Parts: sequence; structure tokens; C-alpha cells
Amino acid sequence: MQKKIILLGELILDKNLFMLSQGKAAEFNLPKNILLKSEINLGGAGMVYNALTRISKNFEFFSITNHEIKNKIFNKLKKNIFFDTHYKLEKNRFWKGKIMSMQLNNINLHNKAIKKFQNYFIKRIRNVKKGNIVIFSDYRNGIFDKNYTKKIIKILKLKNNKIFVDQQSTTKKPDLLKFRNTDFLILNEQEFRKAFKKYNINNLNFQNSLKALQKKIGINNFVIKMGKKGSSYFSEGTFVKVKAYKTAKNLNTIGAGDFFLAKFATLGKMTVKDKLYEANKFAYKKISNKIKIKSIRI
Repeated sequence: MQKKIILLGELILDKNLFMLSQGKAAEFNLPKNILLKSEINLGGAGMVYNALTRISKNFEFFSITNHEIKNKIFNKLKKNIFFDTHYKLEKNRFWKGKIMSMQLNNINLHNKAIKKFQNYFIKRIRNVKKGNIVIFSDYRNGIFDKNYTKKIIKILKLKNNKIFVDQQSTTKKPDLLKFRNTDFLILNEQEFRKAFKKYNINNLNFQNSLKALQKKIGINNFVIKMGKKGSSYFSEGTFVKVKAYKTAKNLNTIGAGDFFLAKFATLGKMTVKDKLYEANKFAYKKISNKIKIKSIRI
């Protein structure tokens, strides 16, 4: 029987607005555009959700989002989503043809709303059975604060759950100590190197640096996403590297890491090498458009 999967993370709403140029505005000497259509894609942990829908039917996604979207998203997705009128985590992207002209972020990380959601998740996981797969998709937008993260890890580990962590730290300094006692940390190579810098690990050898980081943060299994170079696994005394499934130019890599994470975390009994291969393959299918993501019209 397949294990239940629990996904916790920030749902980012990627709003795409498609425009057409139509002369200049009457009031100002500026270009005028008309809106052709608008749609929403699920970003952040929502991309991991999209990946999981193609892997398993036995999973639950816990997140928080803007109440305005409640009547527009899929019924299956609504089940454990906490909707709040004060909370916003949106990226508005303006397109002319296939060219994005601007991105406007609309963010209000309402602390009371986040706290209500955190309490809701605590109540739910106290009742879950033992032996689940848990994925933390941390996009650094308030859900995984230090004390709360330590608390939910303690509850989940007492129930013998296996926890996989992916933290988005490309534009921020890593914050990994709060994930101590989880099972797997899955980051890209750049994020691991940022972690070395953050935690004052100066060893020039990459594997020795990984070993020092494991000792520092207390997570025994590392998975390194390396894009066109493939992926690797590191645990003390073990280093496994697998080439990329395929490489191609000019691919949109958005969502590759999220699809890799979902696949790797949910694979059953097989070698680490085989898991890396299958996760690489699944990520490639996403970025080569062999897996289509359904948009929400608004």
C-alpha cells in the first residue's frame, strides 16, 4: 500500500495577464495596451502539488492563500487550504506575446492569518497515522518560522514520519538550523554553497563541506540538484552522482526543482541512484512540456 503524502508549503499565485499593444494613451504619451486574457498558475508549493497530482492520489496539501481565489480553484485543492481576506502572495506577470514585460508582486503576509493556519495544521497532524511521507516546501514567506518548525518536526517524528525539506534560498540567506532532525534536505548546488558561506564552512572540497554542513544542521541525507549536470546524493561516507536525464537548450526550467522534489520524495524501495535518475527524468518531462500544467481562468 502506498504511503500517504503530506505537503506543507507556501502557495504562490502566479497571475499571468496577456496584453496587446494598441497605440498610445490619450492622456499621456505612453503605450496603451488592452487585456486579452488573464489566468493563474499555482507556483511555490503549488508546483509541488501539481507534480504530486501526477504521482499519487493519496496526498494532502496544506497551505494558505487569498480568499478571493476560493471560488476559482479546483475543489480537490480547497480541502486543506486556509483562505484569508488579509493574506496575499501573488506574482502578477504581464505578457506581450511570449515576452514578459513586467512582474508586479502583491504580497501581504498577514501575521494573524499565518498563525491561524499554523494552528490549523498542528491540529490536523496530531491525528495523522504513523509512517507518512512529509514534504516541507519552504518558499520563505512565513509558514516555517523557527519555533513553529521545530514544534511540527517533533510531532511528525514521534509518529515515525519521513520528512523531506526543500528551501528556496536563491535570493535570501539559508535558514536551515530549524530543520534539524528531518530526514532529507534537497537544494540546488547554488543554495548549498550559500549555506556553506552562511554557516562559515570554508573547506574547498565540496564533499567535505557537505559533511561539515550535515554536522552543523543535523540532517543526515543531502540531495543536490545540479540542473544540466544532473543530481547527487550525499551522506557521510556515501556520494552518488547521476547525470541529467537529457539536456536541451532554451528550456523554461520553472518548476523543475519542484517536480524533482515530489518524485524523489515519493519513490518507494529502490536504490538512491535509481531515485535520482527517476527524479531527473520527471523534472525533464516538466521543462520539456511533456507534462502540461492546467491554468485557472480569471
